[in-house]
Amino acid sequence: MDNSGRWSALHRVRKEVIDQKPSTRLLKAHMPMNMLPVSFLKKHCKIIYIYRNVKDVMVSLFYAAKGNPEYRYTSPQDDFDAFVELFMTGKVVFGSYFSHIASAWIYRTNSNFLFLNYDSILTDPEGNIIRIAEFLGKSLSVDQLAHVAKASSFDEMKKWDTTQDNSSWTFLHNGKSGAWRSHFTSEVLLRRVDDWIATQTSSKELEGFCF
Repeated sequence: MDNSGRWSALHRVRKEVIDQKPSTRLLKAHMPMNMLPVSFLKKHCKIIYIYRNVKDVMVSLFYAAKGNPEYRYTSPQDDFDAFVELFMTGKVVFGSYFSHIASAWIYRTNSNFLFLNYDSILTDPEGNIIRIAEFLGKSLSVDQLAHVAKASSFDEMKKWDTTQDNSSWTFLHNGKSGAWRSHFTSEVLLRRVDDWIATQTSSKELEGFCF
């Protein structure tokens, strides 16, 4: 367990470590809303939910599972097609992707919620940084905006990826949009995934949602 809290996800940090941090505190989590503390909603904590094209999520999680002990025991590590099949059943770390989104989608109109699309962040980082700043009630100078844009870029963040110090595996793998196109070599599987996406996004729980 990492108790520094610097980059750690919420489920890896002890409560007393969080309590010691001064307000305003920044926490990150991969868990769905129904697994987060109920106080997050009761106290109107500001929540930024970032979602991504599910096909790219499949690719990202496939590589993350290769070197992360928490993931690799639940995910096929050498067969992407087998991993995709398992992903569609929801039997991977953090469960069903669309159930995860649905757990937060119901709060999308709440004033303390901000939904951001990962692809949009890549294409317009400055615009999304401004959205986040406004959501948090902050203003940024031109220089501050440029600094945040550079510091939060994938290339810059990869410099802080300590997982690459002692192994060939890195937690930050690619970060680009559309990597799925070079991984789905089976047209049959791709059609199945497209049908699965269409079914999932047509549910009442995700009415109005799209990638």
